[in-house]
Amino acid sequence: MKLQRVKLSGVALLVAVVALAGFQSHTMPANAQAAKTISYDTPVEGQISDTNIEEAWTLTAPAKDLIQITVERKDGTLAPNVELRDTNNQRVAGADVDYTYAKATVNDFTLPAAGSYVVAVSRYTGKDGKTSGNYKLTVALKGAGEDNPILKAAPKSIGYDTAADGEITLGKWQESWTFNASGKDNVSITADRKDGTLWPELILQDSSGNAITRASTSRFAVASIIDHFDLPGPGAYTIVVKRYGDQAGGNFGKYSLLVSLDSAGADRPELANPQGPAKPDGAVTGTLTNAKWMDIWTLDAQSKDHLEITMTTAEGNLIPEIILLGANSQEIQRARSDDSYATAKMDATLPGPGKYAIRVQRQDGDNGFTTGKYQLSVAVLGTGDDNPMFKTSTGEVKVGTPSTGTLTNAKWQDSYTLNLTSTDPIDIIVKRTSGTLVPAIKLRGANGQDINGARADQTYATAALSQFTPPGPGQYTIVVSRDQDAGGVTSGGYELDVNQGKKQ
Repeated sequence: MKLQRVKLSGVALLVAVVALAGFQSHTMPANAQAAKTISYDTPVEGQISDTNIEEAWTLTAPAKDLIQITVERKDGTLAPNVELRDTNNQRVAGADVDYTYAKATVNDFTLPAAGSYVVAVSRYTGKDGKTSGNYKLTVALKGAGEDNPILKAAPKSIGYDTAADGEITLGKWQESWTFNASGKDNVSITADRKDGTLWPELILQDSSGNAITRASTSRFAVASIIDHFDLPGPGAYTIVVKRYGDQAGGNFGKYSLLVSLDSAGADRPELANPQGPAKPDGAVTGTLTNAKWMDIWTLDAQSKDHLEITMTTAEGNLIPEIILLGANSQEIQRARSDDSYATAKMDATLPGPGKYAIRVQRQDGDNGFTTGKYQLSVAVLGTGDDNPMFKTSTGEVKVGTPSTGTLTNAKWQDSYTLNLTSTDPIDIIVKRTSGTLVPAIKLRGANGQDINGARADQTYATAALSQFTPPGPGQYTIVVSRDQDAGGVTSGGYELDVNQGKKQ
């Protein structure tokens, strides 16, 4: 439109001004603005003036969040007001300028629903007001709604005995971690505040998201501990670290999270894997930890052996314990540590030949707490009398010719063949020649039955069967043994003499 300069009367000039003003209002209002948006925790700036007494900002909320809206004067004389409106342009919250006349705050308001809202900034008394100036507007997220995506983030992974760091913010008042257990492990979970005002709390959930235990903040509000908890089984678990008060708690800060394996579950298959054979009269070594608090050693026996099994702590605070298991893993005998808390000793007689297992563990097993290195030794105190080696003759002893031998724990008896040609009385004498041997004698017939015998005399060094008349000529067996046989404790060298004289 081309404008021409014309001379108008006063009335005509007034009409022209009004018409022009109407044309401008229709095409571009003086206070028209481009669409403005604001997001959480990102301040924006605006200006209120006599020609622009209100500015509207669009806020998109993902959930029923807890927010704080703050308008602060930057310059000028502005005494700000603020109002929050829903999609129907209805006021849902608002605040007038405070006593400083420089700030207006909507404190701790929970949005009624997810969606779009309008944050309107104006001046005190609106169109009748006289203040103006620049301002800063902030919408702070003080606590995400439970349906807010920031609370639904995938859990971070954490392993046993390795600390990880996390952070609770004003908005994100909880976060999740996940770990896997291969058995009914016993664990402790600790969240320690590293900085800020955080009062940490813990929730442990199973793979279905069900809470199975929880812990509140400690007395001094710096830590939260789930202590010595038995997991119900193998699988994935989730740890929720949150602040005291949840959405409206207001405390925040960094923390350290630790999942300690206090004891591997007894149902872990790897615990039952044998370490190897425990050989009689030998020693083996191992290490017990929280993850592996027991070891299995196999033992093959040919007879009803009398054994001494000893477990000794070599390093650490390990309190040892021994369990002897039968072929079907039934417990036969158990020995706990002595008063030194460093040695466990078992005196056991096996019920028969077969395969056995020795389980060495810390005291109280999966409920214990000690760890360390150990040595395991198995000593044969006496081979079982059903051992096949006792069925073999040591040799022949002849009348008038001494025989010598040695008895040990592994072979505590010798058997000699004696051939008699008459029924003249015989003297059988066994004397100790070395060691601690307390000897004993048995005389058996051709069919293996006991005919007679003698134990050591008061010297405990000699056993004698004197002037015994044999039932008849033939083959006999003399058994030289120690006192108490397999259950005895003596050993050493001996001399065996057999003499026969005519009947008187």
